[in-house]
Amino acid sequence: SLMRKTLTPELFEQLKDVKSSKGYTLSNGMQAGVLRPHLGVGFTAGDEECFTLFKDLIYPIVNGWHKFDPATQLHKSDLDWTQLQFSEEQAG
Repeated sequence: SLMRKTLTPELFEQLKDVKSSKGYTLSNGMQAGVLRPHLGVGFTAGDEECFTLFKDLIYPIVNGWHKFDPATQLHKSDLDWTQLQFSEEQAG
């Protein structure tokens, strides 16, 4: 998994005692990769704060999986349904 490739002993040591305000830890996030090592990602973020707290682990995983670098790129979302555009086939 990408977690296995990214999580060095040094990074583990840096993050092992980190906990989000909702109580999510490195150990919690690692469970996906430990229990299912054949899956591609191997780490889950338990809440929004985890993306900041564990960014040294999550950013390389996101980059490896999505080819998107959260440290240098901006993901724009437009949730305004009136901006949706459909082809004639899709609209039919």
